[in-house]
Amino acid sequence: MNSYSQDIDEELVSKLKKLAKRDKVLYTSVQKKMVQITENPHIGKLLHGKLR
Repeated sequence: MNSYSQDIDEELVSKLKKLAKRDKVLYTSVQKKMVQITENPHIGKLLHGKLR
């Protein structure tokens, strides 16, 4: 894994840990969405288009 991807992964994990401390319901919904994206990459492409 290149350092850029590793930096992104570390930043994502850091933000998720902070989110878990603040809002458990939102944290669990984010986890569920991440699982859905890993199971169906097409969902991630749809979300990417909405985030632009």
